[in-house]
Amino acid sequence: MSEAKIDIETSASGVSQVPTLSGLSVKLNGFLSGSGAVTGHFEGVFSRGSASQNGRYRLYVNNGTHPEIIRPVDRNTLLPEGRFAVGPAQDTSKLGGLLRAPHTFVLFAKEMAGSGDPDSAWVTYTVNEKLNSPRISSASANKSTVTVTGVAPYANVMVKVTVDSKSETVQAASGRSWTATFNNVPSGTHSVLAQVVDNDQVFRASDIVTGQVVVP
Repeated sequence: MSEAKIDIETSASGVSQVPTLSGLSVKLNGFLSGSGAVTGHFEGVFSRGSASQNGRYRLYVNNGTHPEIIRPVDRNTLLPEGRFAVGPAQDTSKLGGLLRAPHTFVLFAKEMAGSGDPDSAWVTYTVNEKLNSPRISSASANKSTVTVTGVAPYANVMVKVTVDSKSETVQAASGRSWTATFNNVPSGTHSVLAQVVDNDQVFRASDIVTGQVVVP
């Protein structure tokens, strides 16, 4: 994940005059059974700078796709001074409601107590983290029916499987295994592709792994 460079106004003593966020990152926790929704949390460091101790700050996110939508990451959690980890707990830690492709968003600390202390500077990020690839265990044919099995890097994640031009998206089980079935596949040698995808479009799809299957 890359952090945009921003200029922070400082006092003569070198202390920032506004609160700052630094070291920000989005961490993947996993995927939910059934929906495949991605879960995760934000990590970083919060500094009050020269703001008073009366200010109460929460982490807010501005979606780069819809800049008019500004949401608190967690309405109930105040940022501590120093390192923090905050997940959208009010929504089972799901990130899809906060972050969407094209993977660019803004985070800032908003003062909630009306103390007169300023909000933090806004920090823009682009999520570059790519999901890990799945593994194809087997690709077999029974007449015109092709069955592809494999193992995903995460439980409950979605795996997009393609045999030639036909694609199916299946959910990995809690044990990370997955199976995709294709009917009416013509005779011949066919390419098989598999890729882990995030339906919420927070993290980038994995690299594609390849195989082949022969239909008699």
